[in-house]
Amino acid sequence: AFNEESQSYENNTDNIIVIDGKLYIRAKKGMPFDPNNPVYTSGRINTKDKVELQYGYWEIRAKLPSGLGTWPAIWMLNSKIDSIGWPNCGEIDIMEKRGWETDRVLGTFHWKDDSSGNPASHGLDKTIDEIGSKFHLYSLIWEDGILQIYVDDERVFQIGNNQTEFKKPHYLL
Repeated sequence: AFNEESQSYENNTDNIIVIDGKLYIRAKKGMPFDPNNPVYTSGRINTKDKVELQYGYWEIRAKLPSGLGTWPAIWMLNSKIDSIGWPNCGEIDIMEKRGWETDRVLGTFHWKDDSSGNPASHGLDKTIDEIGSKFHLYSLIWEDGILQIYVDDERVFQIGNNQTEFKKPHYLL
């Protein structure tokens, strides 16, 4: 588990599988289920040390789960996270959905604020109809001078790219 999450990430077809050209990442409740010692598994894809890119266009079509306890995200981290840590590395959240918000997604940028030394975050949330019942397009345009997040081809947030954290390669999770 990462970030004090209650599930463990498994690399098996119960949690990650491709069917008819669609990638499914599934969270599952362990069976038999014991409410006194709950077990959850999920899948996680990580391109670290495989594909690390700087600048470009990413788009992901996704149908998101709903329900308390879910927190799906499509995000990027600076390839140097192991040596410089978070938030120094920078984080780009192309899409993040918190389970208790049934119709909203977030697009957020995180980095270290040089003036205070604390994490800085700037982003926007977007209300989406039929978030769990149909596919939506989440995309990022990352250029030397600007970062932009889109939902269904509508720009929902942008920042100027003047943070050094966003001028280095990132990998996708």
